[in-house]
Amino acid sequence: MHQGMVAMARKFRMTWFEPRKCWYVTREGRRYYCPIKCRGKTIDQDGYLSSLAWWREKEKELEKALTVVSPSFPPLDADDRKQIKKLMSEREGMTEESATLMVLGWKEMALDPLSGLSDAAKWMAMERDRQAKLAVKQDTMEVIVKKFLDFKVSQAVTGMKSAGRVINLVTYLKQFKTFVGADRPLTDINAMTLFDYHAKTLKDIGTDQLSESAGRDRIQIAKQFIRWAWELGMLELPRNIESKELTIYVTQKEIKVFEFAELKKLINGAPEPLKVYLLLMANCGMTAMDVGDLLNSEINATAGTITRVRSKRQKRRSGSGSKEEAKVKITTKLWPKTLELLLKRRDKSSRYAFTSADGGQLAYTKIDPETYKGCDVDLIDKAYRKHRRATDGEKAIILPLKAIRATSATRIGEHPEYARYAQYFLGQAPKSVAEKFYVKPSQSQFDQCVRWLGQQYGFVELDEVPIIAKAS
Repeated sequence: MHQGMVAMARKFRMTWFEPRKCWYVTREGRRYYCPIKCRGKTIDQDGYLSSLAWWREKEKELEKALTVVSPSFPPLDADDRKQIKKLMSEREGMTEESATLMVLGWKEMALDPLSGLSDAAKWMAMERDRQAKLAVKQDTMEVIVKKFLDFKVSQAVTGMKSAGRVINLVTYLKQFKTFVGADRPLTDINAMTLFDYHAKTLKDIGTDQLSESAGRDRIQIAKQFIRWAWELGMLELPRNIESKELTIYVTQKEIKVFEFAELKKLINGAPEPLKVYLLLMANCGMTAMDVGDLLNSEINATAGTITRVRSKRQKRRSGSGSKEEAKVKITTKLWPKTLELLLKRRDKSSRYAFTSADGGQLAYTKIDPETYKGCDVDLIDKAYRKHRRATDGEKAIILPLKAIRATSATRIGEHPEYARYAQYFLGQAPKSVAEKFYVKPSQSQFDQCVRWLGQQYGFVELDEVPIIAKAS
């Protein structure tokens, strides 16, 4: 050992916290972090001794804050001590003095209902008990989970996160809070907590109480919360948080699509307000949410096109943590029938192309920032299901609306030349480096692809002049 260096103690009175490079002490369920930064746990003895000196002064302050004039207690018998011990074990943060005061108060009141401890003594016992509990509750799951959800809900309200995603966060994080214990300290979360929560999730999936995708989301959201708390220095990161053993695998479901003849019949037989929505889904690969979010400013009536970013992608804004590369702005040529009904049915007086009877959006998801309750409105899906039940019967198997866009994308994917535009048609983010930064999709070829798709449905005549020729 280098001369002048003193070996660090093997046992420490304080606990080292690597993320902050500092020492801390846990007292009555609460952590006290030393503001003195150290170079490391075992190489900075001066830092440790300075931190220890800081804690001794801090400890005196805490003792002084809780110091009150203690009454002189009468002799305690075995039953008294047993009750005091029980009180201290049942009530986290309860001091011996507070427990003694409460036990003696109960004892005196039992002997003489008109007697008991003085008002000052009883108040002192209750106040110290309340303060001890309050100090503990600052770091409980209830408090920390609320802080996390407040932040996420504010992101949803401002459009930085999708409301649907945040609603999922609320649902599954409440389940994790209940599992750990709402009144338990956040620092109780460790590797075994994650292991047990994963085991419970697998059991729920095995007993059909939870789907595979819901189980996956439940575990991922718990991990997301833990990482957030760790980044803020509130707990140590469990060692198994990246373990593949804690992964929930989801079985790939079969892609549901319509038969072309069936879809054409469905669209042609739909009432006019619904028909234009279904045509937009088949023509532009839209979802009900995309149709509900469609703006008049995104429609070029002269060129017969719609230029927009998918609603799911629009939620991602520029700034810290944003993914600008995920925004895919697509210009889609409209089929003649789609354009005709769009111009006929759109609401020019509103920002949105389509509105409900009361002027609101047709489809949206929002979350109440106070109660965290979600609200999911989809008047398009409601109208679609009503139409299907009227035409096919109440017991008919009704494919979801997204099957329309899946049908169009699947047909494009089967074409030897246009298959590469299937992902672009769906508005999905580019995956390869070339797609992200170098290769721009050809607009003329994509127009031909969409025209060909319309011919497959029978909404574009085969003898029409090609779109590329019109543009030239």
